[in-house]
Amino acid sequence: MRGCSVLLVGLWCALAGAQPPAGREGILVPRAVGVANLAGDFAAARERALVDAKRNAVEAALGVMVKSETKVELYELVADQAQVESREGVVFDDQILEEKRDDAAQAVYVTIRCRVASRPLIAQLEQGFPQVYAAIEKPRLAVVLAETGGQRIGTGLVQQLLQAGLEVVDKQQIDALGDADQVAQAAAGNPAAMAWLVGQAKSNLNVELLLVGRADGTAGAASAEVRVVNTWDARIIAAGQAQGADAAAVVRGLLPGGAEQRDLLGQMLATWVTQPTTITLTLSKASFQQVRDLLSGLEPFRRPRTVDFTRPAESSRLPIVGEAIRRSFSPAVSLVEIRTPLRRSAAIDAVSELVGQLGFSITNVDGLRINAAPAPPT
Repeated sequence: MRGCSVLLVGLWCALAGAQPPAGREGILVPRAVGVANLAGDFAAARERALVDAKRNAVEAALGVMVKSETKVELYELVADQAQVESREGVVFDDQILEEKRDDAAQAVYVTIRCRVASRPLIAQLEQGFPQVYAAIEKPRLAVVLAETGGQRIGTGLVQQLLQAGLEVVDKQQIDALGDADQVAQAAAGNPAAMAWLVGQAKSNLNVELLLVGRADGTAGAASAEVRVVNTWDARIIAAGQAQGADAAAVVRGLLPGGAEQRDLLGQMLATWVTQPTTITLTLSKASFQQVRDLLSGLEPFRRPRTVDFTRPAESSRLPIVGEAIRRSFSPAVSLVEIRTPLRRSAAIDAVSELVGQLGFSITNVDGLRINAAPAPPT
């Protein structure tokens, strides 16, 4: 994984310690360690160790964002890439937690806590490292627009989102929800209808983000006003509006291509990757004590893990479990909600592995739902 450092120098070095603009989303890295050869000059070695710690923090954040099955290939790929120059700070809010001088090893160690700004990181990957950008796990999304006029703006938006690598639910699946009037009212901004659509999209289509709004495809006066809603908490995470001579101009205004700073796609991805993934764990025929033991067993995985690539035995991942909550209990079925900083596929893989280690057998996985039951005695 050290090969990833070749990329990261370019991603943060220009303004690595700069304070971000208000509202910038960031991935928290609770502990990252850097090391440098002492070489007789402590001050210079300390600065190099600090640089290394920030580079490791960016690598850890990148590991949260990418698909679980592409991590090995990703780091091998990055090792072969050229550096890119960053115009914006990537690491911010950094605090030095510990400095250590080891004269015997002729090394200086610096441990920091920081945040990694997701939007400029995504932009740099998209612009300079398209293969790495493609490895970032994108949300599953549905487009629901109340459209008037002759030209279809929604079709253009779907094409752009697909080109950006997002998984977009087919309109027929939205229509199959069975209440066209509710869908239309939700797109038009009716709060009750929107609450219904969010619940339906999450439960029946495993949709993580909804792009909803109004669009007018009238030639010569086309326009659109849209918002992006996270279906897990019904929170608006991005919004945009555009006008143009035709539908294509409006689509370009909303999604000009790439993860640019003011681009709707940039807003959406940057905010989405910093939000926890919520997994619903359904436990069948588990006793109260078994559920309690599961929650206790997950507790150690909530603790901050030090990102220290100087020691191969150390974990290079951020905490797997951010929060674990028992939502309900019955002898037949209990529900536990697990929140993790990992993205969807990595989150499912990691949580399934943990649950298996804690005495349960996985019986089914459906989207962000894991069904499990106590493993039979061996």
